[in-house]
Amino acid sequence: MTVTRLDQGQRHRPRMAFLKKIEALMMEMQNPDKGIKTQTQRVMITNIPHAVAGNDILQWILQRLQVTQEEALHLGDLFVKYGYIYPLQEPKNLTLKTDGSLYRFQTPYFWPAQKWPADDTDYAIYLAKKNIKRKGVLEEYEKVRTYCTCSIAAPSVVMERTQQKVTSSII
Repeated sequence: MTVTRLDQGQRHRPRMAFLKKIEALMMEMQNPDKGIKTQTQRVMITNIPHAVAGNDILQWILQRLQVTQEEALHLGDLFVKYGYIYPLQEPKNLTLKTDGSLYRFQTPYFWPAQKWPADDTDYAIYLAKKNIKRKGVLEEYEKVRTYCTCSIAAPSVVMERTQQKVTSSII
């Protein structure tokens, strides 16, 4: 006698199937006609281009999905926690604030469902720029990663520079 189960339960469903739905909402949110208008926001004496206020995001979710404010705030928090929107003023606080806090849409290349492998050279360049901008203040894991990526990327850089010197001395 063979027992077959038609209902395979939650463990056989894709774990991140909801990400495609979130991405569809994000694309709609960035639509120039129906979405949120990004504009240059002025904070104190600086202008921040392509920024969106947290209350604008919340209002768009409320109008588009017709949900309660609590549900809209939870969905906005998910947008921020999964990296579809990132805060500009408090980068370590991964919640959607309903005040005038500024956010920016993440490039679709970095969305979680894309699963693009990060290139070590690109990450090394990112860390080098961040290190220069913050004058050496990096997180501990970034310091370790900087050392690892520089040791990986350095031989190719050295090889390129060596080739440039050889060709310039020949000419």
